[in-house]
Amino acid sequence: MAKTTSALRLLCLLVCVVICRTDDDVLTSTNFRWCVARDDVSTTLLETYVKETCKVRTCTSIQPGGPCYISPSWCNKKNSAKKHASYLLNWDYKKTLVCSKTLGKIIYDNPSRGRCRYP
Repeated sequence: MAKTTSALRLLCLLVCVVICRTDDDVLTSTNFRWCVARDDVSTTLLETYVKETCKVRTCTSIQPGGPCYISPSWCNKKNSAKKHASYLLNWDYKKTLVCSKTLGKIIYDNPSRGRCRYP
């Protein structure tokens, strides 16, 4: 009986530690989710989204010299538009908890690479 009681107390303690954690990683519901541009969205629509969004927000991270800037040369125009839109979509998602159904999708693998850190 003593072994059962001790084991039960230990189990309760472990459950409490997991449930009662107060660090931001556990409390933030979007911490392990990112909103990125869908593959089937046209480059033109993504470029328009980036252009219009950057009219009302500072977009230094995705502008030349920024850590997430990708030059839109002819060979990677789609990739550039997708990455820039993804960064902005995720920024909105982290602030509003809404991922645009028209442009975005939720992923569970962090899209950050190198110096480009997604919010």
